[in-house]
Amino acid sequence: MTVVVLAGGEPGPVVPRAFPPGTFVIAADSGLQLAPALGLHVDLVVGDCDSVDPAALEAAVAAGATVER
Repeated sequence: MTVVVLAGGEPGPVVPRAFPPGTFVIAADSGLQLAPALGLHVDLVVGDCDSVDPAALEAAVAAGATVER
């Protein structure tokens, strides 16, 4: 199984990559904002979510993501 962890911080160049089907995507706090640029569906959001855009979090949950605070 492939697992991708998206983390926040200072943005660097975002290079879209192809991941195998079934890749499990974890977004740590503001790393959630990277998912659309990479074309990734987030499966799990972790952290206190203090730096997450509320609309992005709501959209992720609506798309099936689990949130672990």
